[in-house]
Amino acid sequence: MQIAPSPKYESVRLCALSQYGILETEPEAAFDDLTRLAAHLCGAPIALISLIDAHHQWFKSKVGLEATETAYDIAFFSHTILQREVLIVPDALEDERFATHPRVTSNLTIRFYAGMPLLTPTGEVLGTLCVIDRVPRTLTPQQIEVLQVLGQQVVTQLELRHSLMKSVLLAEECKAAELALRQSEAKFRNLVEQTNDWVWEIDLDGRFTYTNPKVFDILGYRAEEVLGKTTFDFMAAKEAKQFSILLSPFIAQQTPFVGLEKVLLHKNGHAVELETSGCPILNEEGRLQGYRGMVRDITKRKQTERQMQQALAQEKELRALKSQFISMASHEFGSPLSTIMLAAELLEHYSHRWSEAERLERLKCIQRAAKEMKSLLEDILIVGQAEAGKIQSKPVALDLSKFCHDLVNQMQLHAGSRQTIAFTSNCTDHCVYLDEKLLRQILVNLLSNAMKYSPEGSRIQFRVSCQESQVLFHVQDEGIGIPPEDQPHLFEFFHRARNVGKIPGTGLGLAIVNQLINAMEGKITVESCVGIGTTFKFFLPSIL
Repeated sequence: MQIAPSPKYESVRLCALSQYGILETEPEAAFDDLTRLAAHLCGAPIALISLIDAHHQWFKSKVGLEATETAYDIAFFSHTILQREVLIVPDALEDERFATHPRVTSNLTIRFYAGMPLLTPTGEVLGTLCVIDRVPRTLTPQQIEVLQVLGQQVVTQLELRHSLMKSVLLAEECKAAELALRQSEAKFRNLVEQTNDWVWEIDLDGRFTYTNPKVFDILGYRAEEVLGKTTFDFMAAKEAKQFSILLSPFIAQQTPFVGLEKVLLHKNGHAVELETSGCPILNEEGRLQGYRGMVRDITKRKQTERQMQQALAQEKELRALKSQFISMASHEFGSPLSTIMLAAELLEHYSHRWSEAERLERLKCIQRAAKEMKSLLEDILIVGQAEAGKIQSKPVALDLSKFCHDLVNQMQLHAGSRQTIAFTSNCTDHCVYLDEKLLRQILVNLLSNAMKYSPEGSRIQFRVSCQESQVLFHVQDEGIGIPPEDQPHLFEFFHRARNVGKIPGTGLGLAIVNQLINAMEGKITVESCVGIGTTFKFFLPSIL
């Protein structure tokens, strides 16, 4: 067995791994779902998410294996870490690096191994997502791509976990700092010392009798411009009313107030968010003469809080989307896989009793299920590319009229006599520059949807119009239509209209269409009426 050399920047990698705070943590459903999906899609009995420190290979998630860790020097990872792509070992006994590996020669036989390095955004390898089998084999190109996509999803989940951990720590630090500040302010009833904050005094009418020069930095007014005015003179009418209600109980009871928030208007007109504290000024007889206090500019802090809240909401939405994606993929792959397994078992045990036509029909069942899985896998890969921003338009010279005619003929052959696709175009003899692959995916999705959601005997209108610098496409059906409340969400991943009933679908098609059109710098719109039909219109820029 060959032990791989240590990476050149091992200390940097170990430091990055430590920052994620993931080692020796409890199992988490998000990682276990990805491991099960890898085993399922690659058809392997063992799948692992491995994270490697200086001495051990530790399994964050595992399927088909009881061990929780292995020694570093016998780990397949020590070889995987030296590359950036999937490492595939079809037969470990035939590979001199692993032929004498303890797990290759022992009862726990490892004959096949495929590992995807888990690369951080900065390029460090934290570990691997791998699949293992006890017999020699390999992966299809699609399975290799699936392993790559799932490996990227593991890293995304690690990044989400790391971001959430940092956000929680930051929130706790902000809260602790806020509490310390308020406690410090409460100790001082008489704010007379010069500070970097706006210090003020007001009389019984609420008019400023003193203000330090800091007011200029906060509101843009010189101190003499503020004297004789009230804080309400620098507020919008609605804000003045709300702050008066907030402040009145303290004034009535002659008690201090701490940390009241208000919004004043800068001399230039923009809003400034402030936090004010004050204490009563009493004469020798204990009668109220006014208040003195300080004001602190919290505009940046409030902006940071809003950004944090927005970031946390986005992370929550992204986690929900990942979970929904994994659930959908597991469910949608299950049906064609079951079909393939059943048809294969029937062929294995009963083909000798069947006629050639019956055997051919079972084979066609397998082919149809495989095509269904291939189509779903392509959709999943597009989703992954869209999420990573890797969809690129590569325009080529295209005879658009011939391209559309050929596509319509293919789609009509698939539709048979159930529906008729009527194609019209003014683009005869026009050569345009468009990405042929992306355009085909867009049109196939839209035309397939039109056929799927339209009744038998209906007519689907497909029109193409070439203009000076763009091409307009119309796909119009006579189908079930889309309810108005669903139309704003039509291009969101996994969204399906509430009136689709038992018509099968994943909720990915239109979202993918929108992503592809955006990649081609186009725009899509929809007009629909329930029970009448739907029209999709989109344009793509092109040089004719």
